[in-house]
Amino acid sequence: MESIATLTSILASLAVMASLVFVGMQMRQSSLATRMMTAQINTQIMIENFNTLIDHPDLAAIFAGERPRDDISPGERIRIGNVFASTFRHMEMLHMHQRYGVHEKEMWEASEARLAERLPNPVIRAWWAVSKQSYAPSFVAYVDARIYEWLKANPVEEGADIPVWEV
Repeated sequence: MESIATLTSILASLAVMASLVFVGMQMRQSSLATRMMTAQINTQIMIENFNTLIDHPDLAAIFAGERPRDDISPGERIRIGNVFASTFRHMEMLHMHQRYGVHEKEMWEASEARLAERLPNPVIRAWWAVSKQSYAPSFVAYVDARIYEWLKANPVEEGADIPVWEV
């Protein structure tokens, strides 16, 4: 009887271990599916932002820094400000995902490269200066550090101030 009880206990322990292995595999698969879904959603958001600029070449010219601040009407400032806000809110979400390990490293590096492409634009930096208070402090610190690094590597000419962003 004692041998049967011991054998039953061993079998029960093995069944519990097998269940834990199965649950672990399911959790890993679920985590991967969540990460893939997050990547797909982020890509979709980025495509929507790109489409805004594709559909509105006037906004694309401002976004690219092809038009000086004095040549941007109040209505265009509102429109492009919303494009900037959408783009930076998306970047903030990507930053948060990176902090919590949701993104793969290479995906984040690509996102950082996109931000670096935008920092030379003084209109974007002017918008950021007055809009950053509506973003998470960790993201603000991250963007401000990238701007500081860019300005340090690319000093603005004496007397060439960043334009003031106003609506």
